[in-house]
Amino acid sequence: MTEVRVFPFQKSAILELINGFSTNGSTCEKQLSTYFKSHKKLGSKDRKRISNWFYTYIKHMLLVNAVYPQIDDSNVEELIALLDSLDVTSIKDKKEVITSVLNNHPDFTREQILSMPNWILDLWDSQGKDIAENMALAASVPNPTYIRFNQVNCDDKTKKACISDERLGLSLDNELQVYWSTSKQLEQSEAFNAGYFEIQDYGSQQIGVFTQAKPNEQIIDACCGAGGKGLQLASMMKNVGKIWSLDIRAKALDNYYDRAMRAGVEIAELFEVPEDPADVDFPFLADCVLMDVPCSGSGVFSRKADRKYRLKPKQLDDLIALQESILTHYSAWVKPGGRIIYATCSTFKEENQNQIAKFLQKQPEFFLDEEKLIWANEKHNGFYMARLIKKEE
Repeated sequence: MTEVRVFPFQKSAILELINGFSTNGSTCEKQLSTYFKSHKKLGSKDRKRISNWFYTYIKHMLLVNAVYPQIDDSNVEELIALLDSLDVTSIKDKKEVITSVLNNHPDFTREQILSMPNWILDLWDSQGKDIAENMALAASVPNPTYIRFNQVNCDDKTKKACISDERLGLSLDNELQVYWSTSKQLEQSEAFNAGYFEIQDYGSQQIGVFTQAKPNEQIIDACCGAGGKGLQLASMMKNVGKIWSLDIRAKALDNYYDRAMRAGVEIAELFEVPEDPADVDFPFLADCVLMDVPCSGSGVFSRKADRKYRLKPKQLDDLIALQESILTHYSAWVKPGGRIIYATCSTFKEENQNQIAKFLQKQPEFFLDEEKLIWANEKHNGFYMARLIKKEE
């Protein structure tokens, strides 16, 4: 194997990024962006290489810091070699690399080995054997980029043309029955800008399907964000019916609007609402209320590498209280015979099964129709969904 040379400016870059990272400060994405803005002469290959090192460091920060308690010029080349070895895409390969590291460090703690705070590991431990290890390792490997074809703009002929277009790099995952892409230029493609497809995580797509949205329905998308699921519902509804999309963030709604225009979606109305769910007053009842609530993000740690260090128990408690408030207040907008879809990108039972059980105990006019908890792996993130039906009067 040919040894890849590491240049001094690359060593300097990773040292500056690592030493500048704080679990209480800027996200690693913003930190990288700031660094590259101040080092505009770096080429795309250098940026990619430095980014890969930095993200790999963040994913395995507790392990790497245990191996190198002090990171500086004296050990930066050894550090980079370790990061290169950890930069693998399968959980099996990841386990092998970590095992080889532990041969020289048998005294490392589980928190260090898995680079996951103990209190998070404890929450997973309470749900079953080996779950904590599997979730921690899944958080360190990237997931594929998935797309969803948009039935509003894309007919069967256009879909076939997209699939056969080598520039889009599309393949069908036969197990998951969704398309994924190897292209790094999807958002620059003509097909994307024509609204033929959306880039959307597998879990997000499954929650959309779980709503059972149909043409002519009236649906409230209560925490719509930038509109990923709302656009999927419009596609499932053949652009016939009504979707009221609500969020507290004006910037997310602006993004949603632009995406809706590109997708040809005409049935979504967007509303900025107050932060406190108790202050939201909506004049309509709906066939379905989708609540993709704010959550810990414990199922998407692979996508947000530093989230696991920034999340604290008090924040989780606050999120659980907010989720309960959203469920309580937004459930009033469901028609008799209608349904609530409660969803998170979390794998903590405190935000999922426990939240639903507590709600049903207080709101006997609803019953649980179906719930799913999907654990994260190297193909997709972790997520939860529950479908609740309001009893007929």
